[in-house]
Amino acid sequence: EFEDIFDVDHFISSLRDEVRILKELPPRLKRVSEQGTLFSMPPVSWSDISYYLNQ
Repeated sequence: EFEDIFDVDHFISSLRDEVRILKELPPRLKRVSEQGTLFSMPPVSWSDISYYLNQ
């Protein structure tokens, strides 16, 4: 588990101005995740940000 290795509160506070971090998915997204229908896009190692913006 992430919290076994890292100080979660410090991690969240250090990134609070950069990204939104959730400790738990909202109920709607949790259901979608459990159903296996959550969209995912594996990274392409050579891609820059424009590749992802155009997807």
